Amino acid sequence: MRAFYPLETVVRTTPLGLRCVDIATLSQVTTGLSVTAVPSDRRAHEAQASLTRSGIYSLQGLPGMRDFEFSAEDSAPASPPVSPSGREFVVRVEDARGRYMPFSMILTLPRSKVVTAYLFSLPGRGLVPGLTVIRGSLRDSTRQLSDGSLRPAAFARVEAQYELTSPPTLYVALADWRGEFALLLPAPNPLRPPAGVSVTSPNTSGRKIISQMKWPVTLNFFYQPQRQEFITTNERGQVEVITGQRDGVTDIAPEQSLLRYAPVLASLLNQSAAEVLPTASGSAAVSLEAEIEFDKELVARTGGAADSSILLVPPAVVSP
Repeated sequence: MRAFYPLETVVRTTPLGLRCVDIATLSQVTTGLSVTAVPSDRRAHEAQASLTRSGIYSLQGLPGMRDFEFSAEDSAPASPPVSPSGREFVVRVEDARGRYMPFSMILTLPRSKVVTAYLFSLPGRGLVPGLTVIRGSLRDSTRQLSDGSLRPAAFARVEAQYELTSPPTLYVALADWRGEFALLLPAPNPLRPPAGVSVTSPNTSGRKIISQMKWPVTLNFFYQPQRQEFITTNERGQVEVITGQRDGVTDIAPEQSLLRYAPVLASLLNQSAAEVLPTASGSAAVSLEAEIEFDKELVARTGGAADSSILLVPPAVVSP
């Protein structure tokens, strides 16, 4: 029997491995996603990621990355690499099934470690077993549309806390271009009733059944329209970064916009806190208080608002 000796071994190292995680369930998402990358500094065709057996989206064949991909060196690059050895790319994540909000990231490649990106639910996402949902429609109380109605507080960040723990557990969502959001979080535990309600026998005087229990929840909002960033491709096929919301572009559904924009995820997550108008004519507050009922969706709203929305007051713009 003759022995086989390989004459050579070809090793190819990917410049980016992306792990996509559903922020509501903390589970890895491996179906229905499109992950692409393109250089931020020049015109080029988008590179499409492939899915590995471990559920990682692998990007290969990126412009300017060939020497790294086929390098024989054993030493791994820094993560993120030190300039000028690295190159800046725009990575775009989209969901063909309409479950998650499309977004973009600006990353310097190559990366030696897998990058984790969290996916945020779109308002139309279906229910998930074991989770409840808080829905809402956000409006910017300081800006109006041409018809006199309030502008949507598009792409605001929403945080919820309803079980007091130390440190507190926060659940996060992002509003879409219409200012609408769906925040998925664990359903209330009937064996852990709200404060002031004791677990008693059904025959006990003054008892409360599950349908009568209400768990308090605190909602906080973060909204700075002038600091939001969006990635588009201009008429010359080059990547362009838009800072601040733009009429005719960011007020249209991303998939319907001629410029096919995508919000930069980091800019949405780093917005400063906005105040909330608890009533249509009341003074602003730092948060909105509501209650979750067992096995029911919560639609949060500002009391007295004509369109059942939540009215936000963004922080004042500070001139440089």
